[in-house]
Amino acid sequence: TVSAAIADINTEMGLEGEILEDVTKAFLDVSRAMGEEAGPMIKSVADSMLAFGVPAEETRSQLDKLTAVSQAVGVPMGTLSSLIVKLGPQFQALGFSLDEATALIGNMEAAGLGSAKVMRGLNTAVKTLTDEGVTDIQGGLKDMIASIQNAETDAQATTIAMDMFGESGLRFKDAIDKGVFSLDDMLEAMGNSEGKVSDLGAVTLTTSDKFDILKNKVKGALTPIGNFATALGPMVIMIPALATATSAMAASQTIATAATWLQTAAM
Repeated sequence: TVSAAIADINTEMGLEGEILEDVTKAFLDVSRAMGEEAGPMIKSVADSMLAFGVPAEETRSQLDKLTAVSQAVGVPMGTLSSLIVKLGPQFQALGFSLDEATALIGNMEAAGLGSAKVMRGLNTAVKTLTDEGVTDIQGGLKDMIASIQNAETDAQATTIAMDMFGESGLRFKDAIDKGVFSLDDMLEAMGNSEGKVSDLGAVTLTTSDKFDILKNKVKGALTPIGNFATALGPMVIMIPALATATSAMAASQTIATAATWLQTAAM
């Protein structure tokens, strides 16, 4: 599992060294804690970051943000990142950043609105704005939303929505009523998400996981001692023989001394 994740991240993101190790651990923590396959998630996150020009070195930060959105709306991270990749060109046409696209998709999914269907309405709105010569597409879209929100009656709001967003007008109005396009709260949660993956990984460790980690740390700590013992092995085998030989030499010396004393005494 670990080697496959390392290979995928290196291939998709070109990361190496310590940052590769750190990002791999982050993906595997998310995979274990949320029950998602690491491989598809690595690819979708990498593709979404590439589409919006976000450097691969910011992967852990992006995973923290995705974790915050996923926990807030109850949608798997893999689903969120896949939708961002799928709808990326449309979001870019609207001038959205990766964070804004992530927040908007999270809001749409939380409201029970199909992202793809709402995006069809956005496409219609973009075409309308372009035909009218509007260059600030995102600003124009905000004005459209404001005109629906500020309508005097619900019927008037529905009419404006149908005119601006075509067949998806009703769905779009529903999205506006549910606050889907109010991104401030979600963006704030994403901005305060640093450490989310680490916290999630630590909280979801089982007793068995913790014991395995402790066991592996003990193994790591004992490795130098094991290496020393291995190097000492031949000496340990030789020491008894050396001790026996030394004892024999000492005994021989004692006998020789005694013989000399007896010879002297006899003389």
